[in-house]
Amino acid sequence: MKFLLLSFIISSFAMAGFPIVKVVQISGEYKDKKGTAYAENASYDLEDVKISHRDIEVKFNKILKNLVLHDDNTTVELKFDFDFLNVFNSVSFNGVDIFSGGNQLDMNLDDLNIFIEEDAYHLNRIVLSSDITQYNTDGRDISILNGILLNGELKVNYIDFGKVPTKTLKNDLDALSLSELKNDELNKAISIPVIARYLSLKIDKGEFTGAVLLDSWLNAWLRLNGSIENLEEKNQMIITLNKAKLGIFSIKSLLLRKVRELEVDTIKVDGDRIIVNLEGVFSNRGGRSSLQ
Repeated sequence: MKFLLLSFIISSFAMAGFPIVKVVQISGEYKDKKGTAYAENASYDLEDVKISHRDIEVKFNKILKNLVLHDDNTTVELKFDFDFLNVFNSVSFNGVDIFSGGNQLDMNLDDLNIFIEEDAYHLNRIVLSSDITQYNTDGRDISILNGILLNGELKVNYIDFGKVPTKTLKNDLDALSLSELKNDELNKAISIPVIARYLSLKIDKGEFTGAVLLDSWLNAWLRLNGSIENLEEKNQMIITLNKAKLGIFSIKSLLLRKVRELEVDTIKVDGDRIIVNLEGVFSNRGGRSSLQ
């Protein structure tokens, strides 16, 4: 379930409208409530102004709630609420290309490292896309997040969850009557690496289906489905998990329990629903640009 949450958190970095944006090879990190990123070049629309940068530096500060984009000629400061970053202790990313405009969104990312509480996750070769050409939006602007929920696809080559103590894992399986999932590999190790490969998640009008190959003490496909609702007026995203099976075994309760045990303030579990608070929404209102 953690990889599903990571997927939706990635997709929640939304802008106000389906903006015209092109970013080439951006890399950076966020920690201690502030971060810095660098890109080869970037261009975007800011209200009625089109801005292009080369060799751009981006600084963002959670306390000041601002995002500053700077190159040798131009500085742009945007209001940005970073509350959604409460989920993370730190984040680093490398080799990000982003293109959006019209009805199309494409994002490619080489590497992403995420630290939540004491856990570390490494994601490699992420591809996120959305194409709403065939959908009628009545000529209205649509946010990146809503576009993805309308018709989106996420692929990740692998996710490394690090090592998990086998005692903890066996206790979890026993508590949920899943002792059939224990084997000799699990019994002879003190801790065991957990890696998920070939994640594929498709979303169509808020309904999602996904599959990922678990490469650990077991080698089996995890398949799941459910729905996602974006409650913009509450700044919340509701993920309802309908089914989650590892091979022939249902592990839905185990996944929901693991999400609950994260004890992250912005993520709550209510029955089959995972409620994610999304306070941080990129807004181009209040932007200030200065030409140097």
